[in-house]
Amino acid sequence: MKTLGQKEKGVTLLEVLLVLAIASSLFVLMLNYTTQKSDEMRRDKTVLQMQQILNAGMSFYVNNSFWPLKAATITSTLCGTTTWTDISALQPNYLSSSLTNNSYAQPYLINCNNVSNGGGFFAYTTANSAANAAIIAGRLPMAYRTNASSLTAAFPPAACQSGDDCTIVVANVNIPGQNLNNARSVNFASVYYSGSCVPAPNCPPNMRPDILVMPAAVTGVNDDPSACNASSTQPPYNPSGCTANTYPVSSFTAFARGDSNGNPVDPNGTSSGPPLDCRVTGTPNSQICWKSYNTTATPITSDGTKYWRVCLSVMTEKGLVYPASTNNYPIQQGKMMGSIVAMTRCVPNSGNENPSGSMDVWQQQPLSGPYIP
Repeated sequence: MKTLGQKEKGVTLLEVLLVLAIASSLFVLMLNYTTQKSDEMRRDKTVLQMQQILNAGMSFYVNNSFWPLKAATITSTLCGTTTWTDISALQPNYLSSSLTNNSYAQPYLINCNNVSNGGGFFAYTTANSAANAAIIAGRLPMAYRTNASSLTAAFPPAACQSGDDCTIVVANVNIPGQNLNNARSVNFASVYYSGSCVPAPNCPPNMRPDILVMPAAVTGVNDDPSACNASSTQPPYNPSGCTANTYPVSSFTAFARGDSNGNPVDPNGTSSGPPLDCRVTGTPNSQICWKSYNTTATPITSDGTKYWRVCLSVMTEKGLVYPASTNNYPIQQGKMMGSIVAMTRCVPNSGNENPSGSMDVWQQQPLSGPYIP
């Protein structure tokens, strides 16, 4: 029984509505925060993946001296066209094989610029809105927005500054400086028998391959090897039982040959080459490069790689020694003559590192009288 002045306990409708309004406001704020955070994470993930692709492209260039857009042979390329390719050429050695699409379920595609236009490496992907594309492009170096029509019209595609269709992000990097800084350094070295073929490196744009050779071991084998179980001047040979007379060595030198200008050439002569042989008297002839000099001989096939031939020239008490195609056993004699250390590198096309047919010797200017070169 209520007494006078007492109020019945409960919640009014106004209070309920006020609580619901506050709860709804908190829910909307939380939903907006969650949505914005999720969108931010998608943008961050896309930015990081784009940067990984660009870094992988530069790593590929450092190791191979060309962008990862080569066709069947290294002499052809897709650079500079409106045809973009997927990132499979970078996988799995430079990128994870699981990386295919961005956070918006859109693929990553790559392309490259030709040398005359800077030789850059490009990657693009599509965002879910022009606003997100603008944010992603702003977080990547040398990136901008474009649209589908510009993407297929020219390469590099033109940038667009506004519009709902500007949802494609294009980013690019230039030729890595590490590759150019190391280009003059030796990038490959090994030991070869006289008459063997040495692969030339793939050099960066505006640079050319170069080779350095020096004798590692020399023997004065001055007679045709006998008991090699071969009757022709070409492989296969059986080196078992090969013998030859040796004589005291008075002098020797090593050299490398490609074409008539000293450039590396095709190993079996489908387009140019193969490299000249090692003869030092008369006119050298082209001679196929072989993978094996034993009973099963396999010629090196043309895969776009060019080769030099490395040679020893030895003078003994009996006379000059050199493996040539006129010799009955040129390959076996080359193996018996000794070995050569060959080192390859890349040098600039212009400057003070042009090849020369003879050594330039510096000589001091005399104190008086005419200059004697």
